[in-house]
Amino acid sequence: MNISLINTLKSVEKYPSVSILLPTHRTLPDNEKDKTLIKNLVKDAEQRLLAEYSKRELSPLLNRLEALADSIDVRHNLDGLGLFVNEDMAEFIRLPFPIRSRVIIDKTFATRDLIMGMNRSHEYFLLSVSSTQIRLFEAVRDELMELTLGDFPIDISDLKVSSHQQSMNMDQQKLKEAFNQADKSLQQVYNGQALPVVIAGVDERISWFMEIADRKEIFKLKVTGNYDKHTVHDFGKAVWPMVKEAFAKLQDDLIEELGNARGVQKQASGLQAVWALASEGRIEKLLVEEDYHQAGKVAHNGQISLIDDAEQAKVSDDIVDELVELVVEKGGEVHFVANGRLEDYGQVAAILRF
Repeated sequence: MNISLINTLKSVEKYPSVSILLPTHRTLPDNEKDKTLIKNLVKDAEQRLLAEYSKRELSPLLNRLEALADSIDVRHNLDGLGLFVNEDMAEFIRLPFPIRSRVIIDKTFATRDLIMGMNRSHEYFLLSVSSTQIRLFEAVRDELMELTLGDFPIDISDLKVSSHQQSMNMDQQKLKEAFNQADKSLQQVYNGQALPVVIAGVDERISWFMEIADRKEIFKLKVTGNYDKHTVHDFGKAVWPMVKEAFAKLQDDLIEELGNARGVQKQASGLQAVWALASEGRIEKLLVEEDYHQAGKVAHNGQISLIDDAEQAKVSDDIVDELVELVVEKGGEVHFVANGRLEDYGQVAAILRF
């Protein structure tokens, strides 16, 4: 997933900006059907735009949209696809998780679905500390993509280190320096995208790394084992069952934290109440049910009204998308939880900073 592109899309504010989202297929012959769905959704977007603007006014945007759709090679599709087009830009992103078909026309791009998909599909960083390399992966479920950001990967194959040595020799000191170097690079990546971090490797090396780690709280799971000879594909398959179990516990902990926040008056629930607090920058953690969508409009005074007809002009197809972006912009965390987990909270709730 291209995180830098997602951040660029999040910063765009220009009407009309068109987002087309759809599920896709990885293999033949199913991915041939994706061509037809893309074509149909592009046509739907064009018809909705022509209800507001003349064809002459829309010409630059429509040309970009059609050219972008034609450029997509469906043979390389994953589980989902997002097309994002306005008068100034045209981009697409392949998604490693399924997504429901939608056409959204708004002043901003519909990045909520991407953020939701990453959270729902469990995106995380995987730090591998093997006997030969320190590597960093961006992971979605059991799929790994190696990152070559900062100093990664770091070669430590020439360091001969044994846990049986009584005193620190030169190689042990160099290994400590390599771990410190990796930790600094990890912090830079983490600060750009605050995902949970999983550390994997033999137990003693994990222990040594954690001794020098500056922010131990970002490591949500330790997976012990020797994965030196695993392919990237097999590595992902091996760690995912343990990561999945850890994520389930994290969601339970969030719901418990939300309940505890009520007792100290640091909880809010319901879309309109949460929106008002988000505008004030008071939300520390936003919790949203995965499939909660609501059309709405933001008034000049900053308050929102909920709308039944999402296709009205100047109405946000999903005001929850706007809420997610607002919370992220104000420095809050966003967590999507399983449907039904927030039934008593109106499907959306917040833990407040103050």
